[in-house]
Amino acid sequence: ILLSQKVNHPQRNPKQQLTAGLLATLLLVIPIWFTIYFILSLAAYPWFFDFVLLYFCISDAGFKPVAKDVVSALEHEQKASARSYLSPWLTQQTDSLSEVGIAKSTIERLLISPSYGTVATILFYAIGGTPLVLFLHLLKQLEHCWPNYVPQYRFFSAPIYIINRFIYALPIWLWNFT
Repeated sequence: ILLSQKVNHPQRNPKQQLTAGLLATLLLVIPIWFTIYFILSLAAYPWFFDFVLLYFCISDAGFKPVAKDVVSALEHEQKASARSYLSPWLTQQTDSLSEVGIAKSTIERLLISPSYGTVATILFYAIGGTPLVLFLHLLKQLEHCWPNYVPQYRFFSAPIYIINRFIYALPIWLWNFT
C-alpha cells in the first residue's frame, strides 16, 4: 500500500497509471518470490517449508470462525461488531451494509474462499509446485491491496486484475462445477 501511495497518481494519464501499476507489481512480487524460492532451494528439508507455505496460502479457510462471530453479532443485534469482524475480509466498504447485506457478504465470502484458497492452491501446486503457488498468491494479495473498483486504483491495478481473472478462472470453474 505504501508503494502505491508513492507511485499511483490518479490525476495522471491512464497509460502512466497502468505502467506504474505494472512496474509496482513487478517490484513487489519478483524480489519476494525470488528470495523465498532461493531460501527454499537451500533448505535441507524443502518439503517442510513447502508444507508451511502451502498452509499459509490455503489460509482463506480461516474465515469460518469470523463468519461465526458475524452471525453471533447479528443474533445479538450488534451490527457495528458484525461490520468490524467482516471488514478486513472484504474488499468492499462495510460501513453502510444492512443486516441483510452483512449476511449476504458473509455467505458470499464463505462460498468464494475455497475457490481461491484450497482449490487454487491444490491445482497450482499440481501444475507448478510451491513456487507457482507462492507467485500466484502474491498476485492475489496485491489485488486485495489495490482493489480495481476503487477509483484511484482503476487503471493502476488493471494489470493485476486482468491477470488474476485469467489465472483463477479454472479454479473458480472447478469450484462452481462441484
